[in-house]
Amino acid sequence: MNSSFDKKTLQRIQYLELLEEDKKKTLFDLIDNYIRDAKARKAYMV
Repeated sequence: MNSSFDKKTLQRIQYLELLEEDKKKTLFDLIDNYIRDAKARKAYMV
């Protein structure tokens, strides 16, 4: 997969590494939920 991110997104990804593990886990869980929901909506729109 070829991905390109804008400068702001790249900076956010870099700053994630500064977070405590529990805060990273919380953010990744939230992101994973949004991705799962988006995939489910897309599957039903086919």
